[in-house]
Amino acid sequence: KDRCTGVAAQVLMAVEEVRRGRHPGEMSRIRSTCRLLSFSVCLILLECLWNAKRALSIAWRPRRGSAGVRQYLVAPSMPCKSRIGRTLQAADSNLELRNDDFFLDMFGDVAAGEVEDLEHTYGAITPKGVRALIERLDFDSSDVFTDLGSGVGNVVLQFYCQTPVKRARGIELLHGRHLEAVKHIEDFKSKYGTASDREMLLVNGDLRKVDCSDSTIVFTSSTLFGWGLLDDLRDKCESIPRLKYLITQEPLGNTQLRLLGCINEVSTSWTSGSSGSVYRVYTNRPDIELRTAGR
Repeated sequence: KDRCTGVAAQVLMAVEEVRRGRHPGEMSRIRSTCRLLSFSVCLILLECLWNAKRALSIAWRPRRGSAGVRQYLVAPSMPCKSRIGRTLQAADSNLELRNDDFFLDMFGDVAAGEVEDLEHTYGAITPKGVRALIERLDFDSSDVFTDLGSGVGNVVLQFYCQTPVKRARGIELLHGRHLEAVKHIEDFKSKYGTASDREMLLVNGDLRKVDCSDSTIVFTSSTLFGWGLLDDLRDKCESIPRLKYLITQEPLGNTQLRLLGCINEVSTSWTSGSSGSVYRVYTNRPDIELRTAGR
């Protein structure tokens, strides 16, 4: 602000000198000074936008993770007195939070794959597809779920609501999609609250660099992963000794992980009718199996 005021004063003085005819060659200096004034105004606007962004993030506690990534942890809310809040905190089966329509309404056309831009057309697994995966897995309150490439956070939220996992984590590389996820999770938190002994964690970073070694369940829609990234995913999961399930669309090839089987006809935004995508499930433990379909 002080710089702009000083530059503006110089401009006015130069204009006055030219008007009085004392320095007819001052126009070039006026032009360069005006450019400096415009640049200073732009700096002020950028600072204002940055401060506004920080103000909007006040409900989130920034955490410094590995590799310098930014993490957003949903702060536990006060105990909720509503029926829905009590049910969620008790990890019970609330009908609204178990209904596919709840997640379709919350995420709108994202789950239908209708709002992806042309540059980053990933598609999305639908709430029905997520539920089909959940029905084939075994969970308990010690499990940690991680979505590698979590997009707008729809899978993270559904696993948090429909399973008893103590932590649901999403890791997303693209900053814009990460911010969308933060908004969706914050909207949910403001309406329903979160349990004090459970958390949702959103990380903006590279899945190859972010530490998720506490995970027992890893999910990834790996359709667009290249072989190099698939190899990194395999190596990362092979190093997690407590890994119960790795759920991936693309096969891993030569791996120490044990293939439990495939979950077929999983509903996604890029499939229609009765067809669906195939997700492969691997494990790093000898005592884990897939549940029988329809059980």
